[in-house]
Amino acid sequence: MTKVESIPRGIFASSTVINDEGRINSAWNYLYFTWLQSSMFEYTNQPYYEEYIIKNNNPAKLKLYLPIRERSKETKIKLINNPGLRFIVANAKGYNAEEAASKTMTDYLAAHYPHILSTSKELYVQKGMYSYACGVRANTKQEFAASKNVGVIATTESDYLVLESNVMGDYDRYADILFSFAQDNGMDADKKQIFAIYDTKNGFLNPMVKMYCPVKFCTK
Repeated sequence: MTKVESIPRGIFASSTVINDEGRINSAWNYLYFTWLQSSMFEYTNQPYYEEYIIKNNNPAKLKLYLPIRERSKETKIKLINNPGLRFIVANAKGYNAEEAASKTMTDYLAAHYPHILSTSKELYVQKGMYSYACGVRANTKQEFAASKNVGVIATTESDYLVLESNVMGDYDRYADILFSFAQDNGMDADKKQIFAIYDTKNGFLNPMVKMYCPVKFCTK
C-alpha cells in the first residue's frame, strides 16, 4: 500500500515492504513507474531514502520514501505545421516488443554509429496494439547503413497536434487525451499514427515528453 505523508523533510509517497532485495526493487519500481505516473504528484528530484523497521534486533521491513510535490499543470496541447522531424527507428512485435525494439536500435547504433548512441538526447517511441517502434532523432540529411530491422521515418503530414508535458506520464493516457482533443475540435486523426519523443537533455529520470498526432481538418 502506498500513501502520501507530510513529515519535516517534506511530502513523500511511502510504502512498507519486507526486507528482501527483490521485493524492495519491485516496490521502488511500483512507486515510481506505476503509482506516481497516475497520481496528482510528481518526483521532486530530491534524494529518496529508506527507513529500517527493526524486529527482534533485525531489520524485518523497510519503509520507502519518495519525495514528491503536487504536479504543475500537466499538459498543454497546440497545433503546429509539419515540424520536419526525422528518426532512425527499429520495430518489434509480440511479447516484450518494447525491449526487443530498444535492443535492436541500441545494437545497430553501437555497431554503426556509436557517436549517435552516446550523444542522442531525443528518444522516439510509437506503441501499437502488439508492437513497438523505438528510435532516436536523426539528422535530416544523414544516410544510414541498410538493415532489415531498422529504418528511417519522418514527419510528412501538413499539421500536427502536439501534447507537451514535464511529467513522463503514461503513453496510452496521453495518446487518449491527444486523440480526444482532435475529435472534440473537428479534426480527423488516426490514433495509430501518434508517437512520442522523450527529451532527456536534463536526465533520464524524468524526461520532458512531446506526443505528436498528425491531423486533417474535417470538411463537409
